[in-house]
Amino acid sequence: MVKFCTNHSQNNHQQCPADNYLINEVTNIRFLGLELDNNMNWKNHIAKILPKLSTACYAVRAMYCTALAA
Repeated sequence: MVKFCTNHSQNNHQQCPADNYLINEVTNIRFLGLELDNNMNWKNHIAKILPKLSTACYAVRAMYCTALAA
């Protein structure tokens, strides 16, 4: 369970009982490919996709330079 809040509000950690299970609160979660945290900022998501974007940029740049040399 993620409880979304602002950066300035106090975050009281809670447990939620459901069918004899305790659901613990977490600070971040992956949902539909997005890394969400409880403050609704993009830092975790950007940190996850930055290496993939860097690899893709290198591949495109290498193909472009190869095409210019030919």
